[in-house]
Amino acid sequence: MRLAGKATLLFDTKLRVIREVRFRGDLAAHGEPERVKIGLSYRCTLLEGEEKERATVFPALPPAGFVEATEAQVQLAISRLGSLNEGDRRAACADLASMTPIPRLRDRAARAIEGVIRDPNPTVREQAILALGVWGTDRSRAVLIDLLADERNRIARKDVGNGHAGGRRDLRPRKKNARR
Repeated sequence: MRLAGKATLLFDTKLRVIREVRFRGDLAAHGEPERVKIGLSYRCTLLEGEEKERATVFPALPPAGFVEATEAQVQLAISRLGSLNEGDRRAACADLASMTPIPRLRDRAARAIEGVIRDPNPTVREQAILALGVWGTDRSRAVLIDLLADERNRIARKDVGNGHAGGRRDLRPRKKNARR
């Protein structure tokens, strides 16, 4: 494949930043017996003012289909996050993920969800991530970024994916330098 075209950068000398990037070109692949050519056009601009404010609100695009919940329901879900039962914690996260955030309780809910986000059970963590996407605050971004960088979580996500895809995981312990 080959990408060819023309790029234009608009630079703001006062702010010392790139204000806009434009690219027009073609992506082409040549092979036997076919030839494919796709036209591409790309434009990226620096956001300012009201447009920037709208784009940086967390979450930028909240999930649709929220359930209108009362403060009592939200507080009950928050209290269930501290349960010793994995099913209760998972259900509480799922409930919070489906509820319309109540501004007065957002910070409390976010802190409670952040406490569950490193749960040993991968399905609880998955629901906690979804709930934090709804109830999260500016501080929650750092928590999510740290979680994504965590090697153990990446392995657990792979295990969850295998389970959802019908795959099987070999639970036998591996032995290094085992004799055959």
